[in-house]
Amino acid sequence: MTQLVSPSEVAFLLQGVAHNLRSDGRSRTQLRPVVVETGLVSQANGSSRLRRGNTDVLVGVKLSVGVPDLAAPNTGRVEVAVECAPSASPLFEGRGAREVNAGLAAAAASYLAAPGALDLEALCIRPDTHCWVVHVDAVVLDSGGNVLDAVCAAARAALANTTLPRVSTVPSETPGEFDLEVSDDPDDVIALDVSRLPVSVTLARLGDFYVADPTLEEEACQTAAFTVGVTADGTLSGATLSGDGGIPPAMLIEMFQVARKLGMALVADMNDLGEQEAKLDRDVVGFLG
Repeated sequence: MTQLVSPSEVAFLLQGVAHNLRSDGRSRTQLRPVVVETGLVSQANGSSRLRRGNTDVLVGVKLSVGVPDLAAPNTGRVEVAVECAPSASPLFEGRGAREVNAGLAAAAASYLAAPGALDLEALCIRPDTHCWVVHVDAVVLDSGGNVLDAVCAAARAALANTTLPRVSTVPSETPGEFDLEVSDDPDDVIALDVSRLPVSVTLARLGDFYVADPTLEEEACQTAAFTVGVTADGTLSGATLSGDGGIPPAMLIEMFQVARKLGMALVADMNDLGEQEAKLDRDVVGFLG
């Protein structure tokens, strides 16, 4: 990824970070503004489109009926898939795109499907036999850096927009078997509880400092990146360290504290945006129009 910036650009970026003034005008610990719109995909059970800087992500949530896992017969499950449009970044072209997609999906799933993130028992229709499978499908339309955080935030917004049809089981004509009966009332639905669902916050180390929500150019200069899942009440939900370099313990502790503060603020802002959108009572324009 280093080919995206020249040595002189690297020096310029690092010098700006050292003076707490990044190339886009932000301070080191400032996030880019988030614009989000939900309910765009009528065929999905929930959807959202989120833009943060030049990073643009569309997420759709679809529900299907499956069989509970043998190890958890009273729960449903969440499955995450990510596909990056080849036009979004040179990294998303060719054979390497498959690895990037799989890596992003696994990283996003580690937060979205973390224990306690969603009430998986609420996804159980009938123990051992039927459950809801929540398919979270994300498409990265454009990349301006920090794609993982944008995917997680967009997925959270889409899941908050998702409702479950009310389903009951009735005895089948075949002894010992059951059929599913879906309520014919379109308003008889159950909203997913996303109050414990985390967002991810990524901090990238550049030289002797670190920055929040790195841009594509800053990612090309980073020696390491630290990502933390943060819930609305500040609970930390997993952490990952990536990159070829290391992070000193003192800096790592400080990054934990900063990520926790930024994550709580981001969740609060997204909740406010969702409430404001719900009050507008307007037709969805779509594509952030």
